[in-house]
Amino acid sequence: MQQTSIPGLATPNTWTLGVAYARGRRVRVKDVDPVKGTVYGTCRGSGGKTYVVDVLCEFTRHGALASIDGACSCPVAHNCKHCVALALVGFHIIDEDIEVAPASTPVREPEWKQQLSRVFPSWLQTPRQQVMPLALQFEVTTPSIAQTSPTRFGGSGALRKRSKHEGARLDIRSVTRGKTKQWVRNAITWSAIRGRSASGFDLGTLEVFQRLCDLADRTSYYSPSGSVPVSVGSLEGGAWWEIMGDLSARHVPFLFAPYNSPVVVETQPAHTTIDVVSLPQGDLVISAEVSHPHASKGAHLYILGEIPHSVIWLEQQDLHLAQVKNPPSNAWSRLLREGGKVEVPATASKEFTRSVFPSLARAGWTSSDDSFMPPTPQHPTLVLHLDTETTETDIPQIRLLWQWQYRDEDGDDLPAASLYPGFGEYGRDERTESEILAQVAREVAAYPRLVRDAPGTIEESTSISGLAAANFVDQCVPALQKLGVQVMTTNLPQYRRADSVHVQLSVNEDSHSNDWLDLEVEVLIGGHEVPLAHLIAALVRDDDALFLPDGSYLPLDNPEFDHLRRLLHEAQSLGDGKAGRLKVRPQQLSWWEEMLDLDIVQTASSQWFDSLKKAIKTPPVEAPIPSGLRANLRSYQVEGFRWMANLRRQGLGGILADDMGLGKTVQTLAMIADQRETGSTERPWLVVAPTSVVENWADEAHRFTPTLKVEVIKGTAARRTQSLSTIAEGQDILITSFALLRLDEEEYAELDWAGLIVDEAQNAKNYRARVFKALVKTGAPVTYAITGTPVENNLTELWSMLTLVAPGMMGSPKQFAQTYRKPIDNGGLEGEQMMALLRRRIAPFLLRRTKEKVALDLPEKQEQIWPVILESGHRRLYDQHLHRERQRVLGLLEDTEHNQIEILASLTRLRQLSIDPALVEEKSRVESSKTQELLKVLNEVLVDGHRVIVFSQFTRYLRRIAKELDDRGIAYSYLDGSTTDRGRVLQGFREGSAPVFLMSLKAGGVGINLTEADYAILTDPWWNPAVESQAIARTHRIGQTRPVHVYRLVAKDTIEEKMLSLQEKKRKLAHALLDEQSGAQATSGARLSAEDIQLLFDF
Repeated sequence: MQQTSIPGLATPNTWTLGVAYARGRRVRVKDVDPVKGTVYGTCRGSGGKTYVVDVLCEFTRHGALASIDGACSCPVAHNCKHCVALALVGFHIIDEDIEVAPASTPVREPEWKQQLSRVFPSWLQTPRQQVMPLALQFEVTTPSIAQTSPTRFGGSGALRKRSKHEGARLDIRSVTRGKTKQWVRNAITWSAIRGRSASGFDLGTLEVFQRLCDLADRTSYYSPSGSVPVSVGSLEGGAWWEIMGDLSARHVPFLFAPYNSPVVVETQPAHTTIDVVSLPQGDLVISAEVSHPHASKGAHLYILGEIPHSVIWLEQQDLHLAQVKNPPSNAWSRLLREGGKVEVPATASKEFTRSVFPSLARAGWTSSDDSFMPPTPQHPTLVLHLDTETTETDIPQIRLLWQWQYRDEDGDDLPAASLYPGFGEYGRDERTESEILAQVAREVAAYPRLVRDAPGTIEESTSISGLAAANFVDQCVPALQKLGVQVMTTNLPQYRRADSVHVQLSVNEDSHSNDWLDLEVEVLIGGHEVPLAHLIAALVRDDDALFLPDGSYLPLDNPEFDHLRRLLHEAQSLGDGKAGRLKVRPQQLSWWEEMLDLDIVQTASSQWFDSLKKAIKTPPVEAPIPSGLRANLRSYQVEGFRWMANLRRQGLGGILADDMGLGKTVQTLAMIADQRETGSTERPWLVVAPTSVVENWADEAHRFTPTLKVEVIKGTAARRTQSLSTIAEGQDILITSFALLRLDEEEYAELDWAGLIVDEAQNAKNYRARVFKALVKTGAPVTYAITGTPVENNLTELWSMLTLVAPGMMGSPKQFAQTYRKPIDNGGLEGEQMMALLRRRIAPFLLRRTKEKVALDLPEKQEQIWPVILESGHRRLYDQHLHRERQRVLGLLEDTEHNQIEILASLTRLRQLSIDPALVEEKSRVESSKTQELLKVLNEVLVDGHRVIVFSQFTRYLRRIAKELDDRGIAYSYLDGSTTDRGRVLQGFREGSAPVFLMSLKAGGVGINLTEADYAILTDPWWNPAVESQAIARTHRIGQTRPVHVYRLVAKDTIEEKMLSLQEKKRKLAHALLDEQSGAQATSGARLSAEDIQLLFDF
């Protein structure tokens, strides 16, 4: 760097002090960037405090420093001396010829020059002229000269004794040299300095004196004026010593009046201490002392400041001034206010040592003549204070406080000491204490609340409750007493473990009429009867023991009690919600079985319990194959028929959840045939199925059970010529659709039914829907849900089906959600355990077999994802809409519940754009990449004589495919929801030669057997994988003799790929529920959440 011109960069005083700080090695550079002109570092101030500084510098094209813009943590904050010092060192300017800031001229310039000098500081400061010197004069008044009256301390006017270190006064004045070259007072006054009217002096020095005036204004009792001195004792210490440092850096003389000899400003600080001296006669003198290493032995030191910050003393004709670096302790200050000295007579020295000295030791002390030595500590005794109390639930709680007890030389107790010594604490045998604590810590290690992390340490104060408290009193307290611990307590209770426990169950059989059983539980612990509410409360609270008023207790850590705890909690969660009652549904078969398996549980004599135990231990009699059944059932079908027949004979319903294509219809017909042959009722069965399946049900009933009378309901009451009751006369089975049941629910509810069959029961998964309510309203004595997908989206759908087949078993929707669904949705270990519990609960009512396990003779099925790459035009149009829809949905995510319609509309548009742009923009001429890929696949498949079913969710897309097939002369069959004569269309494909069947996913996904086709193509993915599986099962089912190939066309880098991820979540949920071998990672829920939507839109 080149030589720097100083004026204009900072005030002269700031610049000069900055140069001094730079040369004084007070700066430490941490980071510098010469290109940006930035430097970062620290600077040590005059008071020893280090400030953090950050400076931005600008340089001329010749490399000279042009400006400084700095920030500092000091009180000035901006462009201070610390900023100047850091800039000089950081850019190595200090190594060059630094020009010191010129002083101001003693001649007062005209107003116009003063104004321009503030605009162009370097202009007026250029001429160098002689400046007048400034000095600081000190004057001392000692107590020998001052009045000897008691001191008025602070502003209260209260009188108190004065110590030997108080009473001196140190005053300061500003002085300058007069005409005779002597230092005079009146030539420079405080008023002139404060008003900035003093001229002829160095501007930087004047700035420091002005700060001294400002300090006196803030902290003194009066503002300095004229040549009246300022008392140093009235100033704030930190600021005073910072000003002293700045004056020293400017080489301002410090003069001791009246001879104006130099004041000796010590560089080392003074120290305060409490001194203890033992006099020959045994008296003790405790005094507040001040010392300095440079003070002679006979020097008398005086303190300055209400909070002492300075010390002065006289040696010969010299005044010495030193800073009190650290504020005195509170104890030292309080002793000073007591006159600085307290005398303890020899007769009280023992009491002083025992009661006062521990506090004095923490404050810090010396014995200047080594005459005082506290007594050697005696052997410590560890004391444990126990305070016991009992809560409202009889659970004991113990508060523990550990202290040390020492004795003096005469064996008298000293005041109790804390468990761990404080700072400076004297008179304790810490080595012995540590050894005792290590032994105690090992003894109480079994109680985590009592020990600390550090080895060999314990908590000084804590509490324990419950079983831990009882065990501590019974087992640990005697062991501690053997170690020498003194246990202090009053009314310590005696706890004892109960020797026996019996839980007896009985039921009020009369309550069975309203589907609830009143469960009565009698608990006997050690011969004492315990209210059930107390036991339930203790178990549900997860208490470790149940305590009785007499001190006896029963530990609840037995695995059977843990199982009992969970069973009672589950029963409470799913109960009728009435306080003080425990009610359980008789259909909770697995719950009752688990309860009776507990060894601690006994049952009262009861016909219901006898029947239950017999049912649990004795397998049901196998139902014979009905004589009227015209079908050769496979082994798994026989098992399924007998499972349904056994439930029916017990008056229970169930869910037959076999995989698609395994013959659920024939198993159900066999169960109905069994009832007609063995049952007493002649009421008909009601079968409710989707419209597309109604005819198929009638066909299979005529085929497999020709002796049963079957009638199909073909219209609403308004269109029928006969009433429903008339049609039902003499019939075994009535078959209707969900739509007809919903429309005429009152008419169906008026009839008495032998039972209800709900085929494709996933259509009734919404318990809020009218169709669900209409099914419940039929009042059928038993209901069977027939479905290959008992869970499609979430567990609430399972609740709906279970409520149909076993009413009340799973409680209300809210109870089911709190007990099962929410823990499972949250995942983790609790979710895994709750999923396992739910599987056990539904096991008696749900039967599921998969093709892989039972239909071993089925041909192979191969599934393949066929990626479709969008061509440039198709890709461009999709990306444009993706950006638009993403922005739209982003604003809807805060409230997905109320914005579902808008969000699903955006998702549907993107799905359609992934398939064919014309589905969104009808006039678009952009060719569908997916259609072209589909045609390629069809060409490859059809040439080898295969037959194909093509599925799509969108009927408009099916029609566009149909047009392409028409253009190419490829024959096809077509089926969607608007098709009126479904049977004719299906029969036409089975008996005809058309190689392609175009079918909507919903209309053709259930109740259809099309084993004539061996290829299935899904042109677009659907949210629910179960729906796709049902569609594929139209071809891969019993009767298929050829391998089945399934192609899923998925457009790459579109929403369709994200949909596959969501499908996997739902697939895992169903797998976790229905497969006992599934793991915990598959237990989370599958609802379309805000996070799922973000995934779909790449947020």
